[in-house]
Amino acid sequence: MVSHRKLIMLVILSLLMKVALSQNGVFRIKNTNIFGWEIWPTIHVYLRNDIGRGLVLTASCYNNIKGQARDREFLPGRMTKFTQFTKSFWGGDLYSCMFHFGNKRRSFTIYKGSRDNSDKGQCRHCFWSIRPYGACALNGLTKKYDICYNWD
Repeated sequence: MVSHRKLIMLVILSLLMKVALSQNGVFRIKNTNIFGWEIWPTIHVYLRNDIGRGLVLTASCYNNIKGQARDREFLPGRMTKFTQFTKSFWGGDLYSCMFHFGNKRRSFTIYKGSRDNSDKGQCRHCFWSIRPYGACALNGLTKKYDICYNWD
């Protein structure tokens, strides 16, 4: 019985060492970096106003964990860093936004831990294109904004 425990511990320790020594503790899955071993990573969110027609986009966003609200305007066609926050240890992070452009108001969750942290990859620097029909995330494989979602 004791020898089985030692073997299991040896396997676990060797796997942890392999992770620690490879790529600075970052796994690679399908050419996308994910942070498997960082407890409290910092998430950076960037927004680009692709609404069109020269409209200014205003975003009013709220973080459900920290209770912080942010308001900001985005000029047409520009990528702007919107916010950064530390991901909570327990997960469940949401960054919900109300977008205003022209005479329209639309809502979208710009960061959702369950959506943006999956087996397909990890969003650590989240780049979004805000469009009239919804939001499109930057695809790390194609380098295009082709992961699109409708408004909430």
